[in-house]
Amino acid sequence: MVRVKYKQRIANIQKAKGVRQKKYRVEELKKDEGVAKQYYKEIELEIGKKGIEENSYGNTVEEKWQNRNEIIIKSADKILTCDIKPKKDWFDEDCRRYIEVRNKARLKFLQRPTRASQREYQEKRRMAKKSKGNGNKKN
Repeated sequence: MVRVKYKQRIANIQKAKGVRQKKYRVEELKKDEGVAKQYYKEIELEIGKKGIEENSYGNTVEEKWQNRNEIIIKSADKILTCDIKPKKDWFDEDCRRYIEVRNKARLKFLQRPTRASQREYQEKRRMAKKSKGNGNKKN
């Protein structure tokens, strides 16, 4: 007889790795009435194109929400501007050297696992970690 332990969890798939979420400048809607009117007109145009009616019974709630969400995002892309912060260049030549030294120390430790080689590897690892942090502070 086989016994199995099974643990259920909800998958966290809200964010895709490596993809930055767009942040729209919503303040433009509050400050400038012209932008707000243009945005609302764009939404109404998109709704007209899709032919979405409030009382359509054929669609599920998820489908209705998905349609409206697409319309809002398309309209925001066309009318509103985005806040995108540039990435900092933290990986420089100095950091690359520290990582190469760390990798060599790791290989040496894996080939011959002694206390001395382990201490050396830990020290090199600590130095490589510090070099990564220093690159962020320079910018």
